[in-house]
Amino acid sequence: MANSAPYWADNVSRLAGMHGLNSEQLAQYVGLTPQTISMWRSGKRRPSTDALLAVGRFFEIDALGFATHPFKEHLRAVGDPKRFESVEQKIRGEKALGGVGKVIDHIQAQRAKRDSA
Repeated sequence: MANSAPYWADNVSRLAGMHGLNSEQLAQYVGLTPQTISMWRSGKRRPSTDALLAVGRFFEIDALGFATHPFKEHLRAVGDPKRFESVEQKIRGEKALGGVGKVIDHIQAQRAKRDSA
């Protein structure tokens, strides 16, 4: 992925911008630090494969391809109305719950773990 930094920096900035997310918000959704996201967006750091996959899961895209090809090659995928609305629902749900959604998810996961033991 030696050539991925320029594409990734531009692509992640554009994709986050399409959904109105700044570095801090994006970091919260994908489980990374805002500093890491800012370094990606500035092109100072390349993401790890795990980080690429986390972003791909959140935005429902092929993140490995997203890292290695220009944004224009992904317009069909990122502009898909179903994908776009699904991501927006994730964002609106989290904002509407004010972060409580993650707490609820954590509690439910702990209960499920306890019940299965």
